[in-house]
Amino acid sequence: MKRLMVRAMLVIGLAVAMRTIGAVPQAEAITTKVPVSVVSPNNTASTITFILGEDGAIWYTVTNQTGAAGKTGNASNVFDLSTFSANGFVGKSSLTTNCSSDTCVGIWAKTPGTGSFQDAPQAVVGGSGSPISGKTTVVTILAAGQDKNVWYTIMDTTTGNTSNIGGSAGTTIPTNDPFSSSNETGDTGFVSQSSSAATGLGFNCNAQNRTCVGIWVAFP
Repeated sequence: MKRLMVRAMLVIGLAVAMRTIGAVPQAEAITTKVPVSVVSPNNTASTITFILGEDGAIWYTVTNQTGAAGKTGNASNVFDLSTFSANGFVGKSSLTTNCSSDTCVGIWAKTPGTGSFQDAPQAVVGGSGSPISGKTTVVTILAAGQDKNVWYTIMDTTTGNTSNIGGSAGTTIPTNDPFSSSNETGDTGFVSQSSSAATGLGFNCNAQNRTCVGIWVAFP
């Protein structure tokens, strides 16, 4: 009798455990931090939202208030290549198709390269209110690193692969900022990470004894 009672309790416990596991939602991209959004300077109907993912990386998505076509402002960015639904969010299957060289989960795309952060990012549209760049067509993204330092990167929202994506050296940004001599990767809006090409962020960081990881530069 005792053996039957123990066996029954085990069966009941297993059933409860299975129901609990089944109740856990299968999330596509999760953050435990507060998201931050900015209106894209070159496509004011679109909003770019950044989050800190559970993997420690900064992820972003684009929404569009018209439900027509969300844009970051860069023709080769995965969102600009994708189609949007009437609800204003990018089509998941469309984004997946265009993320062949990017990491995408659901409606989210990971910012290029490596970099591990511990707090929610901040995003500031260029101009007088930006601590990094005075160029009104860029978004400056700042995040606290796992190493306790503040890191920053710049997302360009103009079309065309222009150098000095943070602005003109010596006018809108300091002359020795490594972004001033670095190019975008294609027309994605993000800087080249190259350490070998003179137009790569890695190269210009090394030349100035600055610390770079992927597309990110540590505050001096």
